[in-house]
Amino acid sequence: MDAALKKHPLLVSARAPLIPHLVGSAFNIWYNMTVIDPLLIAAGLRERFIQTAIVWNLIAYPIAVAVWAWLVLSLRPAFLRLQHNEMISQEELDRVRRRLVHLPWFGAAISGGAWFMGAVVFLVSLATTGRAMSAQLFWHLPISFGVSGFIATTQSFFLIEWTSQWGCIGYSFATRARID
Repeated sequence: MDAALKKHPLLVSARAPLIPHLVGSAFNIWYNMTVIDPLLIAAGLRERFIQTAIVWNLIAYPIAVAVWAWLVLSLRPAFLRLQHNEMISQEELDRVRRRLVHLPWFGAAISGGAWFMGAVVFLVSLATTGRAMSAQLFWHLPISFGVSGFIATTQSFFLIEWTSQWGCIGYSFATRARID
């Protein structure tokens, strides 16, 4: 891991949230299968839940990943110049430093927003079927997405912080940076 961080620090930082989100998703799937599924007793609710899950996973998560990838990879040009000891403007260096220091917070905002919106989207989708919904769904769906989101977001925050500290911040705060 240390060699990968030194050779491709931005790529490692960009991939840092992957495993925490897989763990959060695994918890979400387990919770939905054991707690939510038995509550989808009215005709059409289970089908709507599955349709919503498919659409949500095909739209929301790729958007969140694209925003995250853009955020991290937009640092690449300046980062490559720093790695090659090339000139960089003070304004750009300050922008890169700020983004790197705040990268875990940006990741948490993207992650937390996506998980929070999932609970809202699923509740609205199920409510628009016109079928009678168990009142417990209004508790358990937010719990499912909330706990899953907390697992994914907090662990992602930690890994983004760790990878960016080890791999990226040293370059942006190095005294050898040549400033225009």
